[in-house]
Formats: sequence, C-alpha cells, structure tokens
Amino acid sequence: MAAVKYLRSVNNRILGGVADPAETDWLSQDVNMYDAKIGIQIRRDELYVPLGAIQPPVYHHTLPSTMNFAAFGSMIGTAVAQLLGELGSTKIDVKSTPIWTDGSWTEYLRHRQCVVDHIGNDTHIHFNASSWLQEHLKGVIEENAIQVINDATGLTIARMALNQWISEKENGVENTVLPGEHFDRDKFFYIAYAQPTAFLTCVDLDLDETAYSDTVSLGRFENS
Repeated sequence: MAAVKYLRSVNNRILGGVADPAETDWLSQDVNMYDAKIGIQIRRDELYVPLGAIQPPVYHHTLPSTMNFAAFGSMIGTAVAQLLGELGSTKIDVKSTPIWTDGSWTEYLRHRQCVVDHIGNDTHIHFNASSWLQEHLKGVIEENAIQVINDATGLTIARMALNQWISEKENGVENTVLPGEHFDRDKFFYIAYAQPTAFLTCVDLDLDETAYSDTVSLGRFENS
C-alpha cells in the first residue's frame, strides 16, 4: 500500500507540473535488459532463461523499497494473467502442472472484480448514474480497472521507463532490440516480469542440456 500511495502522489505531482526533479529523474535511467549474449532457448514450446538473467526493468534508489522489491510479486501475477496467457503458465516437473489453477484464477478474478465494483460504485455516486448508464459503461469500467491494476502493481510505470529508454537509445550505438527472434520487444518486456520457473545449469552439461532443479511458483515470488 505504501508503494501505491507513493506512486499515486508522484503521478499527481507530475501531472500537476509541480513534481520535484529528484522524484522524476529515475524516469530517464537506463532500464536493465537481458544481456544480448544470453538470449533464450525455445524447446517444446517452453521458455528457458538462465537463472539470474532477468532483472527488474525499473530500479532507482529514490523509489521506496516496497516499489522496488515487494511489489514484484503482484507485477508478475498481473503480467502472467493478462498478457502471457498460456505461454509461461505451466511449471516444469515430471509433467506440466498449471500455475493458474481454477482456485488461483478464481481468486484473481475476485480481486479484479473488487476493483471493477469499486470504480463502478464511485462512478454511480459521482455522476448519479442510472442502471442503464452503468450497464452502458460496463466495458469502460472494466478497462479502467485493468489500468488501475497495472498502475498499482508497477507495470505502467515500468513501461514508461522502457519507452523512455527506447526513445533515447533507439538510434544510438546500444542494441535496444531485445534478444530472441520468437518474441517482439513488447512481449519480451512482460516476459521479463514473469519468469515462472527457475533452474540451474549443471557444470557437466552444455547450455542446451540445461537441467531444471527447482520450480518457483507465483506464491513463492509473492512471499519472497
């Protein structure tokens, strides 16, 4: 909640043109990307990423620790649920086991519906909207709920930093094209948030023979 409160207050000051430069200088900071020499492997339609290769797209010392670290669990969950779909939605063990079970997906939808209801209730009170108007605005309210979730979990502000980095570096000597011919830049940005499995590379094996040693569920991300 501290991260959400901080983000809201900063956004309001930015929109109002009264933000302190110290609060916004991180927007132009470089975004941590995959090392181009690491790349990815695609085997059996599964995503393989070397352990430790993924770094948070946004980090700056002026952001509260809750924004830099504690909010990552909700960012991962939001990104996987909304943008990756089936890709990255299974963990690797003896057999592929869905990370998003019926129970976890229902719980996510329940929380999302709470946001939808909250926006809808505020709309009804503020505009004294009729039931017909509420129904007419249903799609808009749900779309705004998604924006609120993305904003609160940090996806929006991270995307702002990515776009800023791209706009500054696109024509420079730096390679701003994220590695992996199977993914465009937008998809790869969200994959950086959604590493559903972690594995170690055995010393005696080549990279192509990477062995999975651990499966990291979203719950463990959220609790770490």
